[in-house]
Amino acid sequence: MSAIRREFHATAWPDAEKAPTGQAAFTEGPKMIPKMMRARIFTVLVALLISVASWLPALQSIATEVVDASLKGSLITFGSLRVLGGFISVAQGTELSAGPLIGQMTVAIGQILHPVAELVEQASAVMLLASVSLGIQKALLALCSHWVVSALITITAVAWATARIRGHSHPWADRLMLLMFLVRFLFPVMAVGSHALFDAFVAKDLRNAQQEVATAAEEAAKKRGALEMLKPSVIVEQAKATAEKVADALIRISVGFLMQTVVFPLLVLAALLYACRGFLSAASPSRRAE
Repeated sequence: MSAIRREFHATAWPDAEKAPTGQAAFTEGPKMIPKMMRARIFTVLVALLISVASWLPALQSIATEVVDASLKGSLITFGSLRVLGGFISVAQGTELSAGPLIGQMTVAIGQILHPVAELVEQASAVMLLASVSLGIQKALLALCSHWVVSALITITAVAWATARIRGHSHPWADRLMLLMFLVRFLFPVMAVGSHALFDAFVAKDLRNAQQEVATAAEEAAKKRGALEMLKPSVIVEQAKATAEKVADALIRISVGFLMQTVVFPLLVLAALLYACRGFLSAASPSRRAE
């Protein structure tokens, strides 16, 4: 114990003449531990936390459930949009006779419904891209949760912490540690963080829009088989009524999924990188103080 006390005494007060004696040395000591000592303790705790967290399945399971639910919703909405697109395409192929007063001129209904058809097509493309993006996220989640990745990050964290405790700090080691951390935790954190922002700001409106589109698609599927037996004017009215119902919902769906798959993940990524930068700054000993 005497050797440990002497080492603690020498670390806390390099100037032996100004060092307190007796009980005061141990009551005032913790207040005077240098920044380097606190940085080393912080480094050990963070390395231990990262190593343990890399093997825990909780975050990975939550992220996988979130991505699966989002992917399922995007595919269902994509299918509904394709049904709507088919209904409008059938209506576009109908020709309406203007009557004998103007020489039996025919008006193509396709020209009337073209803006709506374009909107449905663009919304379908957005949903397809969102589905592909979520599918890629799911594959990357499975890849980064492999035991090899967890083993590599554990080895890296132990080596990085050991080097810092011994005072051998290198910028490339910090970058390597940051890279391994991002490889293991970037996609789970992005998935969970994006879902939290999505639920807070967009989810309710998006679900309402999806329900409107699904209802319109069901009605269109029922009407599609009877289009041939209807008058062209009735076909036009039904197609226009369906378009008016879903036009606003299509825009909300496109915006909602773009927020979920692009904007929110980028915000979470920026916050995570900022936190990593702060971590490295806190773990680095203050060279100016030296």
